[in-house]
Amino acid sequence: MSSNLYMFNMQRVLFIAAALHEKGYGKLKIIPSLSPSGLSWRCSFILETDREVIVSKWIQHKFDISLNRIEPSISQLAELFIEEHKDFLKQCIGNNKEYIEWLKGILEILDEEELPYAFSDYFGPTVYWLTSLGKKLYLSHSEAERMEIDSKEVFDYCTMEQIIKSFYQKKGYGTNFKNDLLYLQTSFDKIKNIWLKNLDEIDKVNYIMIAEAPLWGNKRNYIYNPATNFSQFFFKSDLEDALRISIDDKQDFINMCNKIGLLIIDISPFALNQTDTCLSYRTLGKTGYKKLIESTVPFYFEKKIEMMKSKLSPNPKVFFRYKRVKDSFETIIGKTLIEHNVINALEEIGDISQVGGGINKSKLKEIISKRYDS
Repeated sequence: MSSNLYMFNMQRVLFIAAALHEKGYGKLKIIPSLSPSGLSWRCSFILETDREVIVSKWIQHKFDISLNRIEPSISQLAELFIEEHKDFLKQCIGNNKEYIEWLKGILEILDEEELPYAFSDYFGPTVYWLTSLGKKLYLSHSEAERMEIDSKEVFDYCTMEQIIKSFYQKKGYGTNFKNDLLYLQTSFDKIKNIWLKNLDEIDKVNYIMIAEAPLWGNKRNYIYNPATNFSQFFFKSDLEDALRISIDDKQDFINMCNKIGLLIIDISPFALNQTDTCLSYRTLGKTGYKKLIESTVPFYFEKKIEMMKSKLSPNPKVFFRYKRVKDSFETIIGKTLIEHNVINALEEIGDISQVGGGINKSKLKEIISKRYDS
């Protein structure tokens, strides 16, 4: 699929489907896929009765898609398809509002020459489609259920993606969302996988540090990424002084955190920053930031709490890395912690901030020594 002209023309098929929806054929659905070689794209219009029309083949019979851009408009192409497939489309008359809106949303985030596929020889049916640019296009919940796809996703990223998209739109960045989407998805996946792998390395969770979200970016900055440098968020010397030990490097630091049962949990699923995303936590503002966390807690922070509960020791110590984050989110985060019996009251939550930045080593040492030395 190296020909941009080919991909541009084939993408018309998706817009034909949306145009048919607007004309009342709301029961029509699409299934895009790749050929075994991965060099050609196929797309069928289908009904739940299993009837289908291979529209990618139809459009290639009508036009020389490899040499010229298709000249007729989407509306004209839709009329041409209606004229030639009346019997099939009679069965498509009706409405499926959720699916129609889902397809509209998909088309909004595709780039001009980007094609999606639901499956290929190396990618089986799952709760999302992939695209030629590497994006994930999540199915609607009812469509995933209808197809009886067993989601292996730990988090409901589909819902969280719709949440962050709404914040882009509210801030006037709706048209920029598709440009940031690949970064948002890939950073989420990589951070998630690193965190889950690290959780497996912890026998008992004795301490929970509440953080915001990794900066990530092209350097992949994250406390649990051994390939990145330390930062003011948590220096090697902070832990060395608290434990009165010497730590060799970032990996040794991570190993020691795991050994003492110190787990760091971010409250936000999105690695927003001022370089890689149009929307940042600064442009969100204090109110927007708070609403974002409130909206995603059930799908992200709470899921992390549920996953680590089997490892939780009696009376774990919970503290925020930053006091300003504690002041803003203690009530939201504390409610989840209390509901899951991690703590009994908000007063049990501390912080390890100090004026001027950095970690208050005395506070950290006091928290850790109470359990680590005992």
